[in-house]
Amino acid sequence: MRKFCFRLFVSICLFALFFEMFVGSTSTIFSLRQFYSDIKRKTSTNDELNLKNEFNYNLDGDLIKLRTNNIGFLSHSDFIADSLETKIIIIGDSFIESKQCGTNNSIAFHLDESQDSEVYNFGKGGWNIHDYFSIYKKYELEKAKIVFILLTGIDDISWKKRINKTKISKSKLINHFNDRFYGNKKQSPDYSLLKNNYNNIVYVLHDGLLKENVSNEEVLNDIIQVNSFTSSYRLSDGHYNAKGNKLIADLLINYMAKK
Repeated sequence: MRKFCFRLFVSICLFALFFEMFVGSTSTIFSLRQFYSDIKRKTSTNDELNLKNEFNYNLDGDLIKLRTNNIGFLSHSDFIADSLETKIIIIGDSFIESKQCGTNNSIAFHLDESQDSEVYNFGKGGWNIHDYFSIYKKYELEKAKIVFILLTGIDDISWKKRINKTKISKSKLINHFNDRFYGNKKQSPDYSLLKNNYNNIVYVLHDGLLKENVSNEEVLNDIIQVNSFTSSYRLSDGHYNAKGNKLIADLLINYMAKK
């Protein structure tokens, strides 16, 4: 019995190691680190997130704080559907969500500080181009003054649309497995996914995404190309720090000043 338990333990360890080694080339369903991270994120409350960051400081020496707005996004401002034609929108994944360096150090916040127009922030970790367009349609953002969509790597354009709709379970664990098995499936980067009929969208490209690759797909939207960042503008996990977010905001400000 002891020998059987030992062999079982070794087999489980080898199984986990195998899929961890291939985490970069397979679907995230096989990433134990990502699985743990997603479960922890989905089961954490806003209070827990704030408590986790209570003693963390940004580069300016201010406490990191997270604020959830009236429609459930981490944002410095609440979303008001009226007068969208005067509003600036930013959509993206965890880089826009800015959970790592705080709501008041997000790209949207820095941009808002310099504009007469109010800036609305739509960021959620793990999102891709399909989610960005879904949010665009849900909140009728075609009415907005301008919509910046931040693309921070090939993962943003490497997922097919959801292949099957499953019922929402009361169990967050079951919902997580449903998302992994029936959600978007990974594929090669597809720049044609950026094609759309929305004139107010501007793509912001970074981390391996190049303007010429998008142009080859006859994407008509304006494109802002972000050059590589040094480590002084990034956190250890690769996300932008407060300085990096400010740098991106300045690029958006310069773009709008030239329009």
